[in-house]
Amino acid sequence: MANEEQLAILKQGVEAWNKWRGENSATEIDLSGAELNDTHLRGIDLSKADLTGARLVGADLWAASLRDASLLGVHLDKAALMEADLTNAYLHQVTLRRAHFGKAILTGANLEGANLSSAELMNANLVNTNLKGADLTDAGLGEASLSGADLSRATLRDTWLVKADLSRANLRDTDLREANLSRAKLRDADLRGANLFEANLSWADISGANMTGVNLIGASIVGANIDKAQITGSSIFAINVWDLRGQFEEQKDLIITPKWKPVVTVDN
Repeated sequence: MANEEQLAILKQGVEAWNKWRGENSATEIDLSGAELNDTHLRGIDLSKADLTGARLVGADLWAASLRDASLLGVHLDKAALMEADLTNAYLHQVTLRRAHFGKAILTGANLEGANLSSAELMNANLVNTNLKGADLTDAGLGEASLSGADLSRATLRDTWLVKADLSRANLRDTDLREANLSRAKLRDADLRGANLFEANLSWADISGANMTGVNLIGASIVGANIDKAQITGSSIFAINVWDLRGQFEEQKDLIITPKWKPVVTVDN
């Protein structure tokens, strides 16, 4: 349960809270289970706070500091987190549907199993973030920085990733069906076993990526940089492939038949 004294100070407003925190920087913050739906918290300092199980649906956390905060099981649906700092925050299994994270900093944050469906993360910094098993269906990640992020087994179906940086990202067994990765950077990314059915990789940089066993049925890699990428064992039926730049390092046992037909493979 939340510390009642701290909760009372918080309800006096952001200015009063930040002043109190500045004077009590060593005090542990316990706001676990707090009911803060639709609260105005723009610019608030909640760094290192325990917000476990709190409800912040529709809260205004624009430019708030949540560095190293614990947000396990928090409800942040439709919350405004633009330009917020969530560096190293713990957001395991948090609900963030339709939340807005434009230009937010989530470097090193733990979002494993989080629900970010339809969330807006344009230009967000998610470098080295743990998004393993997260749901990012229909999310907006255009021009987001996701280099080194762990997105293994995550769901990014219909997700907007235009010009996103996914260099060295872990995308093993990730669901990227119909995702838009046009002009995205996927250099040295691990895409083994990923599902890219009808995904758009036009003019993307997939150089050095490991795409072994990937489903590329109906996908477009028009104009993509494929230099030194590996594509062995991938399904390429109805793939769009012209104006490619570079050469695959390895392309064996490519499956050229649809799922409902007997398997036929080629090596080039």
